[in-house]
Amino acid sequence: MGRLRLHLGSPNVTPLVGLWLLFFCLFQAACATHPLKVAMTISTDANNNSPVLLSVVIPKNQTLFKKLIDMTAKQWFAQREQLLRDYRRELEETYYEFIPGQQVPEINRKVPNKVPQGILFVNYQTPGSHRYTFDINQPLKIGFAQQSVNLSQ
Repeated sequence: MGRLRLHLGSPNVTPLVGLWLLFFCLFQAACATHPLKVAMTISTDANNNSPVLLSVVIPKNQTLFKKLIDMTAKQWFAQREQLLRDYRRELEETYYEFIPGQQVPEINRKVPNKVPQGILFVNYQTPGSHRYTFDINQPLKIGFAQQSVNLSQ
């Protein structure tokens, strides 16, 4: 049985091509993603009849996750732009603005395979941290009510 060999004028090309292919495959595996499905219902009096700001945050390392989990939604939204600049490679965020009663179709978002948890920050006017963690490997249901947010998986 013959061996397939790529020849581009140098006997060392075959090992280099093989090494490049190995690197490419490892890079692809490290960057693998899967879908996260998010279903939302927004009541007509959500957030005391005020717009709802939602930040879906995916920290890519445990150190950053621990830093963010200590923040309230108010702190997140105050520092959001700077944090996104400072951690642009370690942090993914999807930002939404909704009005009370808005109908939102199911959202499908790609998330990294190697990250186990995400964080939701919601700008509710009522007292509380309004920070929620979720398993990115499970579908997510969010209900925005007048004074609270209900999360289920």
